[in-house]
Amino acid sequence: MKAIRSQFFIACFLVCCFAVFITGAPAARAAEKCKKTKYVTISNGVATASTMMVAAKWAEVMSKEIPCVTASATTGSFVANALTVNQKRHTIGIADPNTLYYTSRGVIKKFKGKETKNLRFINAMHHGAFHIFTRKDSPIKSVKDIATYPCRNVMVVSKLGATYQWVSRIFKAYGGSFEDLEKRGGSLAYVNYTNAIGLMKDGQADILLIHTPAPSSVILDIDSNPGVRFLEMEPEIRQKLTKMIPGMVEVTIPGGTYKNMPKDYKTIGVYFHNFTHKDISEEFIYNATKVFWKHEKDFQQLAAWGSGIQLKTALRGMNIPIHPGAERYYKEIGAKIPNPNWPW
Repeated sequence: MKAIRSQFFIACFLVCCFAVFITGAPAARAAEKCKKTKYVTISNGVATASTMMVAAKWAEVMSKEIPCVTASATTGSFVANALTVNQKRHTIGIADPNTLYYTSRGVIKKFKGKETKNLRFINAMHHGAFHIFTRKDSPIKSVKDIATYPCRNVMVVSKLGATYQWVSRIFKAYGGSFEDLEKRGGSLAYVNYTNAIGLMKDGQADILLIHTPAPSSVILDIDSNPGVRFLEMEPEIRQKLTKMIPGMVEVTIPGGTYKNMPKDYKTIGVYFHNFTHKDISEEFIYNATKVFWKHEKDFQQLAAWGSGIQLKTALRGMNIPIHPGAERYYKEIGAKIPNPNWPW
């Protein structure tokens, strides 16, 4: 009996060793192949930005599902991202198409002669939207009033930011300007969104023009107390602005998104774009694009604004050439890819 038991244990041991051998070999080969791990960085905006949540999730699924890839998301700014990706200091960057247009064509002074012509498009994500509003008790009745009313503390963030330029274009579309505003006794507030909301709550800001994904937590706050009145731009003004601002498109915030927005709110905004360097391998960008859209529903569940991340708008607002890897993926699924004559 002992002999039989010993033979049984020996047989089990040999079977286990054989199993380890046959299953361990592929793992060993996989480890061997991954000695050259590809480290991927996705450069984003500020840590609290909606796009940062998307980048972090994308990095997570890339690392899990693309062999030999370790990805991470890092903070940045849209203009800086265009520069660092163009120089291959980061693998993927996030920016709005307006920034990509100006940097790739040298419209921004610091990029004159240093155009970011190496950038290639991957996909569009969710969009931001201009929320234009006043307090409920404000005498301002329309967006057009900004061209004549001495508005205090119109929120523009920074002269270096895209919002500054966009708001100035809105003024121009209505026949006004920042200079005219100041002559009328008005003023600009170079503050972030949270501080701008604080100014309006305290009665120190008359009208705010905030470009952000909807719903916005800071706008939900003031919409609840003391309450706001959303002002809608006329259709001809929206169309005019989409021609004046590269990458700007007409968008709609669904009615009910905010307490004081019972009907659909028609406005303008930009989609946030992922882009890369033209020399990043086609195979990697193909896989990265495929993995992104495989997890479309996961991105949509990140927050309320996530519903705007949709494959059907993956090419919206594209104004730089598409990367061959991304192009390959979209052709596979039958998407129609815009092919304008690029200036380079």
